[in-house]
Amino acid sequence: MHEPVFQLLQPAADWFRDNALITLASAAGSLIAAFFAFRQFIAYVRGGPEIGDVHQAMVEILREQRAQRILMQTVLHSEHGRTGSVTANENDAMYATARGAQQDDRAVVYWYRKAAKQALALAQSSLGLICHMLRANRAAIYWYRKAAEQNYAAAQFWLGVMYTNSRGGPQANRAAVYWFRKAAEQGNADAQARLGVMYADGCGVEQDDRAAVYWFCEAAEQNCAAAQARLGKMYADGRGVKQDDRAAAYWYRKAAKQAVAWAQSSLGMMYANGRGVKQDDRAAVYWYRKAAKQNDAAARAELKRRDVDAQAELKRRLSE
Repeated sequence: MHEPVFQLLQPAADWFRDNALITLASAAGSLIAAFFAFRQFIAYVRGGPEIGDVHQAMVEILREQRAQRILMQTVLHSEHGRTGSVTANENDAMYATARGAQQDDRAVVYWYRKAAKQALALAQSSLGLICHMLRANRAAIYWYRKAAEQNYAAAQFWLGVMYTNSRGGPQANRAAVYWFRKAAEQGNADAQARLGVMYADGCGVEQDDRAAVYWFCEAAEQNCAAAQARLGKMYADGRGVKQDDRAAAYWYRKAAKQAVAWAQSSLGMMYANGRGVKQDDRAAVYWYRKAAKQNDAAARAELKRRDVDAQAELKRRLSE
């Protein structure tokens, strides 16, 4: 019999959690990111103690597409099955009975899920992420919650995202705020930015511009582009902070350099009107064009207006 998976993988999981997963999981937007995380994990584990079938099973997750197919089948079963909460036993049964699964495929999923059930937050959060990307929302929430309840910041953030996207009304929004706060207090920049949005919009919590600015600042200082853009807007509008065009332009520029389209458009406007920066039409057009390439409607409209004005001016001069 194998030693419990949790004990075998815990040293590697501790290293991985401290060095990679929180940042990567927050940025992950695809299955590729999740599997890349496990590739780093495997590279580390190979330098550690021999873990037999568990090691081989985890390698197979990376090497074979079949594991993804099994997971797709089982999470779809979970998503479209009978109503009610999904228990751990039900999940086990769904994975064990995945249609068309080969024996080695079942072993891969068995060890992966055994690691998750052994309270390994890394495996739980990553499994939640994969289910999330496959739009198996009930299964994703189940595994995110497992990791979140162990105070795992990345899972807390994604669980908050699931609640904000659930259209569950005020109750879901309050739950989102709860989990965003949990992650934000651990320094998760994405959660800090989302919590700031919730305060700014009065969504799931009493509207509070000063609290919004606080959380936007916390995330912006960690170079979170979304928070930098929102902080620039707060300064531009004087919400929760003294109105300050120079500060607005500063934060818009930070976000614009990270390709936030509406921040690029807003910075173009600041240059066009000489707000917080020296008036500069060339700089304005530069940032409008950057934003327009990302289909920002305001930037496109401004560039079109400028073209119309330029053509009208040219006609006027030619008629003189």
